[in-house]
Amino acid sequence: MKIKVKPQDFFVKEIMRLPLRKKGKHAIYRVRKENVDSISLIPRVANLIRVKPSNVVVPALKDKRGVAVQHLSVGPLNEVPPLRIKGKGFEGELLGFLERHLSSHDIEGNSFLIIIRDLSKEEAETLRKVLPFLEEGFPNYFDLQRFGSWSRKKGFPGKALLKGEWEEVLRFYLVEVLLGDPKRVRDLKEKASSLWGDWKALKEILPPSNQRSVVDFLIHHPKDFKKAVNLITPRILSVWLTAYQSFLWNELVSRYLERLSQKEGLSHFYLELPFQRLFVPIGPFLKEIWETLKSEKIPLPKRSLKLKEEWEGIFSELLKEEGLELRDLKVKGLKRVYLSSWERPLWVIPRRVKAFKEEPDELHPSKWKMPLSFELPQGSYATLFLQILAKRAGLELQLPINA
Repeated sequence: MKIKVKPQDFFVKEIMRLPLRKKGKHAIYRVRKENVDSISLIPRVANLIRVKPSNVVVPALKDKRGVAVQHLSVGPLNEVPPLRIKGKGFEGELLGFLERHLSSHDIEGNSFLIIIRDLSKEEAETLRKVLPFLEEGFPNYFDLQRFGSWSRKKGFPGKALLKGEWEEVLRFYLVEVLLGDPKRVRDLKEKASSLWGDWKALKEILPPSNQRSVVDFLIHHPKDFKKAVNLITPRILSVWLTAYQSFLWNELVSRYLERLSQKEGLSHFYLELPFQRLFVPIGPFLKEIWETLKSEKIPLPKRSLKLKEEWEGIFSELLKEEGLELRDLKVKGLKRVYLSSWERPLWVIPRRVKAFKEEPDELHPSKWKMPLSFELPQGSYATLFLQILAKRAGLELQLPINA
């Protein structure tokens, strides 16, 4: 069972709630992109409309390997924006205006059309039979895309930030290979790792970038690691912190569901991430349990976290294993960087789930492909839905290495 064999096999379209106007300070564009990551859109769009990259806001990130229809805002405007924009891998149209930038709150959800490939006829039939069971929903875990900052050797830089391990944070930024690093960055970091502490030599191999600016500071202040960390682009540090919060959230929810399932005698299976094993209970559920799952919202962990009694003990155990206390879940010594503060639903229920008739797979002789469509709320992961579908069907989900 394979997905994302071709970028066109994974299509996502944002479902928006936009009170658009005919005039306003910020232009709203709908953009179709293919095999381009959302972050790369920002400087390209800024160049086309002749504004600073900081004037372009993309409220949600979409996978690079796929086709996405998403929205962005540009402003405040100094001149009339173009009706259409076009660049390598993307094109967009002006929808209207707002008096503000877009935010994630403007997105109601996402609609997906996925092509599942390399199926036998029997496997396609099994997927079709299993699909209705997912309409009861599944745990709203953060999937692997959230954890691009994880290092196989050292773990999460967000944890190092919370512990004030400033030199370690700089190692993550400059020389430690992270899960989401593209090949060119991995190659550069592997070369840079042997130059740690020789800041002049390290600067010589770095291209013009924020990393180079940080190293330039270290040349003149070789032991002021804390101030050097404050020179890192704040958005990167915030992403690192949110990734570690998401890891803690996943772990907390997984342990809660495991205890609930043991108490109620529910069947289950596990999803395996490189750094985490996530518990997935299997329905059908009693009405009382299902209503509890659907109604629970769990905040991302931070120092001011308030949990129900049945959650508190689990979270205390988790923090102890991580070598942390609740008071550690606060950013100290950093400017313009904060822990995320919002609640995430424990359970997600897909909508409009439909499997289309299977067809011969032109990329895998004697095999079949099956189009599958569904909708998920904002912030939930289609790849997680597909992993759980594969597990329920007794299949293995495979993604290309570069996906």
